[in-house]
Amino acid sequence: MSYNYRKIKAAILMITVLCFACEDASISEERAKRAKKAKGDITIAVAGSWDMSKSRPDLKNRADLRDGVELAVEEVNKTNVLKGRKIHLIAREDSADLNKARLLATEVVYNTDITAVIGHTFGFITSSVADIYKLGGMILMSPGQFIPEQTKGEQQMAFSYTPQPDAIAGLFVRHMQKMKYKTVAITYVNSPVTIKFLNTFYNAAEGKIKIIDSVSFNINTVVSYQSTLRKWANLEFDAIVFIAPSFYLGSLLRELKDNSMKIPVMTVAEPGLLVSSNHKLSDEVFVITCNYDNMSDELKQFISEFNKKYNYEPSHLAVNAYEAVKVLTNAWAAAGTTEPEKAAQEISKMKGHNGLCGTYNFDESGMLNTNEMYLVKVKDGKIEHIIDNDRR
Repeated sequence: MSYNYRKIKAAILMITVLCFACEDASISEERAKRAKKAKGDITIAVAGSWDMSKSRPDLKNRADLRDGVELAVEEVNKTNVLKGRKIHLIAREDSADLNKARLLATEVVYNTDITAVIGHTFGFITSSVADIYKLGGMILMSPGQFIPEQTKGEQQMAFSYTPQPDAIAGLFVRHMQKMKYKTVAITYVNSPVTIKFLNTFYNAAEGKIKIIDSVSFNINTVVSYQSTLRKWANLEFDAIVFIAPSFYLGSLLRELKDNSMKIPVMTVAEPGLLVSSNHKLSDEVFVITCNYDNMSDELKQFISEFNKKYNYEPSHLAVNAYEAVKVLTNAWAAAGTTEPEKAAQEISKMKGHNGLCGTYNFDESGMLNTNEMYLVKVKDGKIEHIIDNDRR
């Protein structure tokens, strides 16, 4: 792609978004009006990154986000919970590309029959398009990493399956103290999501863990961690805290191996998708929100049905995507309408949703409020849970 073409594409994107911003009130009102009158199918969208087989051959034929939503939609449509109405699903691929995602989001919002969107796969994408959905008066359910923003006094319309950053940071710090880690180095991507987590980690680590270096990189520009690792080779530290989309973790692990650096890496990511037996020089520690070692009958049934239909093991992203449909369905049933604001009010009021991985709700900021957080260690391609006696 030439430089001039990229400039033209960016200009078209900017004009599209600006034009949409001028019309957002009418689009939002039209969506609410259509939803109030609608008696037939309920249209929702799922948007994410599942066409990644070229860059990640190991992910070929996997579409965890889309497939989790699809399975839930099929189940809901077999019931009468929506009094005869069915869910109609529209799937859109963003290819983990920011420009494509923003154009996609604008397209989705202009379709005023769509009442809610479930997406995106990566937090940096969701953060970049969330305002578009908000301006269009849509509910956004994010199964991946995303920290919603909210104007004081406004109804929260975005809900994330990411636990509060301070809870995650506290879990990391407790594990580091248990392992007698004294010092850590941090690498993070510049985005609203990661900056907020970075700040909470600094607060949690103060007086307990020394941060000897913190290196940032920009989305879609990082090719190599070599310069960072050359710098860190002269430093002594016990672990790396990786605060970035899981898309970039594989490169870090490979380059640690290439440089014979055996350093534990702590992050919030999807272990089943990212770690292979090739990464033998580092123990990776992840936060997850579903304990597969202590499964409920409902979770066992979900995994069995998912495997049977799609022929691969569902990830936590698939679980959260499935749950998002069930939460929306319950909200519509409780509100007696699919009007986005009224349904969002029901989600905000939800005392406890009995999901596949325990009971949870969403706090006032739209983030997951749950005690069900777990640390797992991945070593030589094998996953094991880490016991946290102080888990809250």
